[in-house]
Amino acid sequence: MFSIVDKELGAISVLVNNAGILKQQSRLEEMTADRINEILFNNVTSYFICSREVVNVCLLVMVVMAAYEAAHENAKAFHDKCENDHPTNSSVG
Repeated sequence: MFSIVDKELGAISVLVNNAGILKQQSRLEEMTADRINEILFNNVTSYFICSREVVNVCLLVMVVMAAYEAAHENAKAFHDKCENDHPTNSSVG
């Protein structure tokens, strides 16, 4: 689901994780295991799955950005070192 959203709409910047189902109220002792499992799956499990996917996407973006920043800093340091070792615009005073 998230890969389709990312492709068609762009990266997720906000997740409002507020989905669930309501059933007719009943006493706990009247609820079957199937009904409890359905409610938990829709109201709890789906929340964790959506949150997990957003966290995975955010972690991936953070890793890519950290790699980019490190490469940028290394390239800048190399450039500065080359410029200091071999000045092209030295002024004679």
